[in-house]
Amino acid sequence: MNLCQANLGGDFLNNKPEEESMLFKDRGPSKSIIDLEKMIRLKSCAACNRPFNLGDPVVLACGAWEGSPKFIHENEAVYDAASGTYFERKCYSARGGKL
Repeated sequence: MNLCQANLGGDFLNNKPEEESMLFKDRGPSKSIIDLEKMIRLKSCAACNRPFNLGDPVVLACGAWEGSPKFIHENEAVYDAASGTYFERKCYSARGGKL
């Protein structure tokens, strides 16, 4: 069981987090770009606390925060192919690259 499954009691892609309504299906199941609506609503990245800008590539990722996965800058995330999930880079490296 990975961190997302522990936080949500299951696979976060099947639980339909609130942010999922803002995903672009052509970029994959957890990738998106920041548009005006997301920029106003999300304000800043949960991983690096930098504000989002229009057109920033983002991914829905698990991290050290409580609760469901959140959108973070794509360069702040690591994709784990075994689980098919993005993780915050700092959280992933703190676990030694293991889930």
